[in-house]
Amino acid sequence: MFTIHRTTLFFLAVFFITGCQNVKSYHEELEGGIEEPEIPYDVGKLLPFEEYVSSTKQHILTQLNTKQSPAMFQGGYSIQEAARMRSPFQYPINSADRCSESKHGGNLGFLLIHGLTDSPYLMSGLRDSIKSKYKCALIRAIVLPGHSTIPGHSRAMSYGQWLNATTYGVQSFKGIDNIDSVYVMTFSTGAPLIIRHLAETTEDNKVKGAVFISAAIKAKHWAAPFSGVAKHFIHWTDVTNEQDAARYESFSSHAGAEFYLLTKVLHEEKYQFRKPIFVAISADDSTVSAEAALKYFCNAETSKKTLIWYQHAHTEEPLSNFEEDIGDCRNHILLVEAEKMKNKPDNYISFSHTSLSIPPNDPHYGIQGRYKQCKAYFDIDEPEKEEFIECIKANGVGYLVGENSYTLENEADKKDVPWRRGTYNPAYAQMEAQIFKFLESIQQ
Repeated sequence: MFTIHRTTLFFLAVFFITGCQNVKSYHEELEGGIEEPEIPYDVGKLLPFEEYVSSTKQHILTQLNTKQSPAMFQGGYSIQEAARMRSPFQYPINSADRCSESKHGGNLGFLLIHGLTDSPYLMSGLRDSIKSKYKCALIRAIVLPGHSTIPGHSRAMSYGQWLNATTYGVQSFKGIDNIDSVYVMTFSTGAPLIIRHLAETTEDNKVKGAVFISAAIKAKHWAAPFSGVAKHFIHWTDVTNEQDAARYESFSSHAGAEFYLLTKVLHEEKYQFRKPIFVAISADDSTVSAEAALKYFCNAETSKKTLIWYQHAHTEEPLSNFEEDIGDCRNHILLVEAEKMKNKPDNYISFSHTSLSIPPNDPHYGIQGRYKQCKAYFDIDEPEKEEFIECIKANGVGYLVGENSYTLENEADKKDVPWRRGTYNPAYAQMEAQIFKFLESIQQ
């Protein structure tokens, strides 16, 4: 009886979210995923990564050219620019050009994995940080099948395809003799992908540790277990005109269902992490469960671990709520409180799920970035809605930045000020320093 009641509530919630939206758009009509490269497990037959990058980029460009109007993009991007932002990448572009000095990271490889509905662009800040620290390291970012083209493709992708792509990324370092250590850096859904890869793959690999930004251990919404049923009735839970040149803004029910299937086993002992682990999570994250990420981190069987916990004055579940339960794990946690930060923009209230991997100077998502996240005001039937336009055009500190309306509405004197969901991390430099401190502890 309880299950039926909760399911009914879920369908009602989805109906009110989507019932009035015009989903008979190109989102609905176009399906089919990114054409995956063949990924045989014989290292001698692995698709060269340079070829993977070039062929996937061409596929993304072709899809965007055929089906995406650049007029939708905020910031005046061309289709070619959007394709570059969304494509997998490698640094240096030709792996043969990499320097070999160990003191500059010549023995290190980094695999970057983006999140659900995102693209490799979400990892570009971390790429640049690694380049500055380890100029001789080999950095590779994959694109998850079903991403980076058009949202309709998200209705055909599967978590099994994502796991295959993760396997390819890890194994792409296997035949490089002078790389003896690989570190995996992930955003959101990238975390469960590498967790499952390491737990389900028995063969040796070079992975020595992992960095999980906005770690997606469990969905935030209680209705996630019903997504597999809901997707047959409601195809989209969020539909927009796709104004972000770097990632999808619309969200398909199928994508949510695949995420649930990917993560539902992570509580099992088999998937407990046993390598060095770094996690950055916002207590105010409205996409994934910060509590689940915290518990997963504390249960990791390693002494080399660090977690940054971001919160603000009105956080519903501050770290102090969990300190009695996590015990000695608290010694591995760095608390960052938004209201106590120095050099923080006055209008930055709370840390969002989408913000943590992005530095403030990012040309697309940063303080002066070309894209403004104002989806809370968008209406598919009224694309020029006054509140939406006001949010887009707001400048200076004439708007608030945060995770959601709850955290911002608690600023009593600012309730009538436009707000944007955060797309950058004002404490990125601090996080960057902690990541490299963590990596150096592994190498000692």
